[in-house]
Amino acid sequence: MKLIVGIDFGTSTTVVRYKEEGTDNILPVKDSNGTSDVIPSAIFRMAGHKESLYGQEALNASKGGIEGELITNFKMGLLESDDDKRKEKESQIKEFMCYIHKRFSQVTKGLNPDKIDVYVSYPAKWSDSFIDFMKEAVGKAGFGEKVKGSTTYNNIYGVNYMQASFKRLAAKQTKKLSIPEKQELFDRFSSIASVWVKVSSLVAKAQSLHR
Repeated sequence: MKLIVGIDFGTSTTVVRYKEEGTDNILPVKDSNGTSDVIPSAIFRMAGHKESLYGQEALNASKGGIEGELITNFKMGLLESDDDKRKEKESQIKEFMCYIHKRFSQVTKGLNPDKIDVYVSYPAKWSDSFIDFMKEAVGKAGFGEKVKGSTTYNNIYGVNYMQASFKRLAAKQTKKLSIPEKQELFDRFSSIASVWVKVSSLVAKAQSLHR
């Protein structure tokens, strides 16, 4: 069994969906409260504790008067010109991705897929270095698979917000393929798109709620 996972890591919220390849049953990765489909992109460092809180628990701790530090907007730290500040934000992103993988592992426990393909969204304006960082962060969090001898993850893919470009690319490439290869490519695209349409709609809903 193969799972396809879509991750939209946003400045304020993160949305994750997954499905078994070949099916239309798209399922959410919920926050630790077990109810929210939209996970706040937040970390809370509790004073005097080694453990940190993530997602909605982080926001609740901050609002509840618990002593500590609330960390948000760390995605924007990738644009930081100061090397030390950027590295700090990169570390926070990696930490948060580990939390996302933990939630994914908990909700998919017992499925035991043979393979997982992960698609991570990114803005069109991002440079290749930012995209590579996000793919590496997601891979190191536990989602990644490497071919022996390879230095990169072979199952982590970047997805531009402009989904139409994927469809145009697929259509263009099929001109050179055999009919079975065309069918395989379109099945793959449909599988990716079905996850991503759901992710995109939920992100839009979450953004409207935060305005």
